[in-house]
Amino acid sequence: MSAISIEPIAPDHAGFDRLRREAAREGFRFFDRLVAEWTADPGRFRQPGDLVVGALDAGTLLGVCCLEQDRSREGDPAIARLRHLYVLPQARRRGIGAALVRHVIDDARGRYRVLRLRTDTEAAAAFYVRLGFASVDDATATHLVALQNGKGNSEGTRDHSR
Repeated sequence: MSAISIEPIAPDHAGFDRLRREAAREGFRFFDRLVAEWTADPGRFRQPGDLVVGALDAGTLLGVCCLEQDRSREGDPAIARLRHLYVLPQARRRGIGAALVRHVIDDARGRYRVLRLRTDTEAAAAFYVRLGFASVDDATATHLVALQNGKGNSEGTRDHSR
């Protein structure tokens, strides 16, 4: 296996449609939202502090993850949202999802104070907790991690990772 690289990408990246199709087969429609948001809003995912990255193995796109200012927290530029994490089924259990999330966390440090996300699957919730995110009871997020002082520990909550 060659080394996985994490690089900035756009929805027109070779391999993006393959991820979109595979995600749809699994019932995940967020790729459609990502493309719609990217296309409809020329500034979406292109502002300072925004990021769309892909995990590539010898040029083959295996996964994607996004970061942007949290639009549900208008007026607070210190809060970001991790969005649209997806890894191809055949590439899972290789640490690719974790590498994408860690890359986003590292990029968010120094720009944002808190990184939030929303997931609707138990497996994803457990995955994020393992990476240091804390579950929250909020209408717009299910998990968060504080990025204060360059640390990825959850703000005001216990660290549930094992």
